[in-house]
Amino acid sequence: MFSRNSLFVVAGVLGLLVGARILFFPNSDQQSHPLAKDMENPLPPCPNTPNCVRETKVFDAAKEKVFKTALATLGHWNGWFHKANVQAQDAEKGGIVATFRIGVFTDDFLILMAESNGKTYLHVRSASRVGHGDLGVNSRRVNAFFREIEQRLASTSP
Repeated sequence: MFSRNSLFVVAGVLGLLVGARILFFPNSDQQSHPLAKDMENPLPPCPNTPNCVRETKVFDAAKEKVFKTALATLGHWNGWFHKANVQAQDAEKGGIVATFRIGVFTDDFLILMAESNGKTYLHVRSASRVGHGDLGVNSRRVNAFFREIEQRLASTSP
C-alpha cells in the first residue's frame, strides 16, 4: 500500500508540524524570570492547550507601586488587541481580574502579586475561554504587559 520511504516522509512532516505548533503556539506554563523559582505561581495551572500562558516576573519595586503600574498599563491599553476590561481589583491582596475581547473570543487575564525580600513577584495568567489555540495572542499579550510594566517602572525610578 505505502512504501517504507513514504511512511518516513509522512512521519517527518508530522514531526515538523508538531514542532512548529510548539514553537509558534507554545503552552507557556513556566516561570520566565530566573528569580521566579523562589516563589511558586499560585494562579491555576494552564491546561495542556496552546491558548493559555502562566508566567511570573520579579521586580525590584514595592508591591503597591507594581500594582498601580499594572492598573495603569491595563487602563492605557485601548486598541483592538489590547482592550482590557478590569472586572475586579484588590490592592491589599495585589489581585486584578481583567478580560480581553477580540470579536467573539474572550480571554481572562489574572494578576496576583506577592512581596518577598524587597522584591515583588508578579504572577500573570492569560487564557482563552473557548477553543484550543489562540495563534499566540495570550503569549504576546503577557510579554507586552511585562515589557510595558518594566518600561513604566524604569521611567519612574529615582
